[in-house]
Amino acid sequence: MKKYRLLLLTAIACIICVLLCSCGSESLSAPGGFSLDEETQILSWTTVRGATGYAVKIGDTEEITNSSSYSLASLSEGVYAVTVKALGNGDDTADSDYSSYEYRRDKESGLSYKLIDGREYQLVGIGSASGDVIMESYYRNKPVTSISESALANSELLTSFRVCDGITSIPKKMFYKCTSLTAVYLPDSVTYIGANAFQSCKSLTDVDMSSAVSVISDYAFSYCDSLTSVALGDELVKIGDNAFADCPLITSVSIPNGVSEIGEYAFSGCQSLAEVILPDSLKKIGDHAFYKCGVLEKINMPKSLSEIGMRAFSDCVKLKSVELPTSLKVIGEAAFLGCTELASVTSFADFDSIGRDILLDTKYYSSYPNDIVYLDGWIIGVKDKDIKKDDDLYISDNTVGIADYAFYECGGFVGVYATSVKKVGDYAFAFCENLLEVRFGPAANEIGLYAFAMCESLYSVMISQTSLKRIESYLFYGCSELEDVVFPSTVTSVGACAFSGTGIKKTPEGVRYAGNWAVDANTDVSGVTLKPGTIGIADYTFSNRASIGVVTMPDTLKYIGKGAFLFCDYVYIYDVPESLVSIGDYAFYGCREAIFGKERTLELPNGFEYIGRSAFYESNIYGISIPGSCKTIGPFAFYGCKRLGACITVAELDENDQIIEGTEVTKRYYVVINEGVESIGSHAFYGCAGLLDITIPDSVTKLGEKAFYKCDFLTKVTLGSGITSIPECTFYEDKALIEVIFEGDITSIDNYAFRGCSALSSISLKSSLECIGSYAFLGCESLETIELPDTLTYIGDMAFAGMTKLASVTVSDNTTHIGRLAFYECEALTIYLSCAEIKDSWDSLWNASFCSLVFRNESGENQ
Repeated sequence: MKKYRLLLLTAIACIICVLLCSCGSESLSAPGGFSLDEETQILSWTTVRGATGYAVKIGDTEEITNSSSYSLASLSEGVYAVTVKALGNGDDTADSDYSSYEYRRDKESGLSYKLIDGREYQLVGIGSASGDVIMESYYRNKPVTSISESALANSELLTSFRVCDGITSIPKKMFYKCTSLTAVYLPDSVTYIGANAFQSCKSLTDVDMSSAVSVISDYAFSYCDSLTSVALGDELVKIGDNAFADCPLITSVSIPNGVSEIGEYAFSGCQSLAEVILPDSLKKIGDHAFYKCGVLEKINMPKSLSEIGMRAFSDCVKLKSVELPTSLKVIGEAAFLGCTELASVTSFADFDSIGRDILLDTKYYSSYPNDIVYLDGWIIGVKDKDIKKDDDLYISDNTVGIADYAFYECGGFVGVYATSVKKVGDYAFAFCENLLEVRFGPAANEIGLYAFAMCESLYSVMISQTSLKRIESYLFYGCSELEDVVFPSTVTSVGACAFSGTGIKKTPEGVRYAGNWAVDANTDVSGVTLKPGTIGIADYTFSNRASIGVVTMPDTLKYIGKGAFLFCDYVYIYDVPESLVSIGDYAFYGCREAIFGKERTLELPNGFEYIGRSAFYESNIYGISIPGSCKTIGPFAFYGCKRLGACITVAELDENDQIIEGTEVTKRYYVVINEGVESIGSHAFYGCAGLLDITIPDSVTKLGEKAFYKCDFLTKVTLGSGITSIPECTFYEDKALIEVIFEGDITSIDNYAFRGCSALSSISLKSSLECIGSYAFLGCESLETIELPDTLTYIGDMAFAGMTKLASVTVSDNTTHIGRLAFYECEALTIYLSCAEIKDSWDSLWNASFCSLVFRNESGENQ
């Protein structure tokens, strides 16, 4: 009994001890401040002070975590009560009560998305999705707005896919080589299908095409072996190259109005394509567009069609008849070659050119009643290469053209006489080994490349009474018996190597003349005096002669051809004649040590008309005066001419080429563009580091982009009244530019126009200005004031960024768009707004640098 009492007392003592200890423990605070990361699906809560961990309970499952967060990403679709308590240490802190968080998990496809700017998602990959997949419009409470390139490429388990509403573009290679994909459904919001988007989807049978699609890009549906039909919507304007190439089961295509061109190989290899309806808007059928469409029996040629490309319908073996419209101007090489059933071809077109073999291996060609085969006034070929053996060939008076290669390698006739022919195609009579004599009538105005090349017996050519404007390159190449040709006065250019390999003799100076044109020269020619009466220098005549020396031009010279002195480092042209009319493309390209003009200034004469593309590219020209008769200064004309317009110190030299002391003189060179010039091409004065100032006359109405890009020492520019727009990058990185004067009503200053003009301190924007493009004044750090006119409606991204001294601008209520970071790093700027509040149409980061804003009321008072 005594022992029992002792045990009872001990138990009571233990209970009292436990109770006393329990009364000394403090319960932790329950977790709170729950937040869910929508992208990672990690639930977080505020850290509980003193907690050793947390118990997270979902349904019957409870897990312990040491952090104040827990991933819910593994949960499937449904609504869950997630309870969390803080865990005490078991001594002086007790567990908290449970806090509850309701978690809703929407059904997800398993596709992978990327969060963009914290506001929207982009589809970036297949993830765990497979089978029939519906793309989310909203993903984790944010909209899905775009798809990345190649997002689902090579996804072998994907069988169908529905693109969500709001997507406007199916990007490049989105479904590339999804070999199990059978169907795709596109919403009406899709307007663009990118290159290779569905290429090699070999199981794809159906595409529910948006009616709003305007562009189907290159290779978009090529090699889709199971595709039977595609409905093209009324908004379509472009079908790219190879768009439906090698889709063997497509049976019919109706191309909507609005499409003006069908790309190269667009439907080539569509072996089941039996019907094609072409729209009235169509102008061009690209090369190989319907090549090897083996069951195509008929094709309508719309009245708008102007060009059929090379092999466009070649090997369409079931095609029986074609009616060519009067609008057709060009038929490319082998356009209907191998259309073995094609018997009827009707045309009343006025062709500009016809390629070789356009109807070879057709019934039309084989059944033609004569040896010379015609198509509507054009000779397109001959059946017998020995036609008119040892006799003359008189071409009938109703013949207007001879197609490319029409008489190629014909070894029969010895003379060709054509009175009515207007156009002769490329290689038309090339390699006619017995041809001795050629006579053309006054109608001839075009003779193609290599037209008489390698006619080794040809000795007499009469084209002097024609209206021919150009002798094409390689025209008489290899005609070893040809010793002279008299040109008509209408010829204004002669192509490269037109007379190479002929019997025309060279002068003692090493120059070959054809008629009154210099057409060829020895590689070692040094110093040239062109013979009296010369009116032109043919293309590339003196090119790559490093030390050609002094070139003396007669007072009859009119034309300096393309590349005439290309890479002639040491060419010296002290004077040009008053007769000079044009300097062709690349004429003095890369003449790095050349001298132009006795005083290093080239004075072009009144009556001069044209400076070609890259005419003086990276040459050593110092000064130039361009007369008003010259309407065009070509693109890249003076690109990289570092001494053009510069100040140069010159001095006299002694017999040892040493400077004679005291003879140094600083000479200023000028670029003078006279009234009358109308167009200055893109990059025309790009990199002209020596140019100090320039005045563009009122007559100039077209100024190309980058025209004065990186002119390092250009300080002042005056733009005449004809200039209404400052194109992209016009004065980009002109770091010395201080002043720009606008004489005309400028309506737009395009992207990058004055970017990096760090010295620009004065510019007056006209009241006509409507648009300032992105980056237009980026980095103009010296500009302190700029007045934006009330007419201004558009300010592009970063338009005024980096203008650290700009103190104030006033933005009109008419300004409907201000781009991203428009005033970024404008540290001293106050912006006065003539509107009551920030407009929704302005980018959310338009004032990312938090420039001071002052709103003005209708009376102009600050608010």
